Amino acid sequence: MQDIYTEIISLRARGQAAVLVTVVASEGHVPTELQAKMLVDARGRVAGTVGGGKLEHRAIAEAQGVLAAGRPLLKEYALEEGDGGGRGEPLGMICGGRVTLFYEVLGPGTRAYLFGAGHVGRALRDYLAPLDFAVTFIDSRPDQLADLAGPRALAGPDYAELPPLADLAVSYVVIATHSHTCDERVLEHVLRANERPRYLGVVASRRKRVEMLARVREQLGGDIDLDWIHMPVGLYLGGNSPAAVALSIAAEMQACRHGVSGHVHLRDRARPGRPREG
Repeated sequence: MQDIYTEIISLRARGQAAVLVTVVASEGHVPTELQAKMLVDARGRVAGTVGGGKLEHRAIAEAQGVLAAGRPLLKEYALEEGDGGGRGEPLGMICGGRVTLFYEVLGPGTRAYLFGAGHVGRALRDYLAPLDFAVTFIDSRPDQLADLAGPRALAGPDYAELPPLADLAVSYVVIATHSHTCDERVLEHVLRANERPRYLGVVASRRKRVEMLARVREQLGGDIDLDWIHMPVGLYLGGNSPAAVALSIAAEMQACRHGVSGHVHLRDRARPGRPREG
């Protein structure tokens, strides 16, 4: 059974979804046992088994449909010829028993794109992983990506071009590249996309926020709404080390993810009428 869980961890590290099929009930003569498991991705069976033969063949096809729909399923199968007596989907087998399978969708987690694989980005990755974020690093420097495990993509030189950003509308984006020029370039690329990300944060000072957003407005149009961008990114927690900055960003992402308000955001500290530090 260890292979199943090893493969689940591997799939999640690669940002891939799958379906875990589990035998949750049985009666009569069946070619499997309770709690037998099988992992299925979009291509077919990855690991494990629920008994082989027609049952497994049907379960793989069913799992792929569940994966496409994104919804779990509980289904009974009659392992006999005929109509199964009206109970369960008949599979035309001769065992004579019945099996109930539970199809559980294992998503890749909430997608997070981290632009910049430097100290802050790496520290942020360590905070986000246990929070069920599926992190993809994007950097323009191949050497910065070379030692990273998990999903990563190479951008054009100094982020002149970005790789495709799948599911941007439901993704969390943090921009923390090696220069403010690159930060600004990535920000423009993201804002020009047809989808607005669920969360967009940029590591910058309050002064850089004013300057950068003014230039972005010139490029994209003076009436564009940029107030929703978290810049400076993070909650006001204190500390300037990469780990402290990453913690403030992870906390803000988690708060936004769950719709929790009332925190002091770094982007709001300098605005008239907004909370300031004591």
